[in-house]
Amino acid sequence: MIEELRNTDTGAYRIRTGAGSYYLLDLDARTLTRLRAAVEMAPDFAGMEPAELRRDGEQLDLHSVFACRVGERAVFALQLRDDPSVVTLRVTSQVQEIMALSGPPEGT
Repeated sequence: MIEELRNTDTGAYRIRTGAGSYYLLDLDARTLTRLRAAVEMAPDFAGMEPAELRRDGEQLDLHSVFACRVGERAVFALQLRDDPSVVTLRVTSQVQEIMALSGPPEGT
């Protein structure tokens, strides 16, 4: 299992969070897509409604990965397409799993 991603890494990844959302992160194309509550929520979120965020399902331009480690919240800087000069932060719930969709094999 992948434990951490850094801004300088390459490849494409699926990140599952405690809130049940998936993030599709493509570090080669520099994009991030959030899929709301695609899986069951972690016990910490039991009884809560999945959050619906603006631009769910849309591929957004990734500026930077500040943090993305299993067991911690991920923090991404995004450039919104309607105004590329505006950068906003997206903070996730605790990362449960990082899975490679493409890129170098694990352990290299």
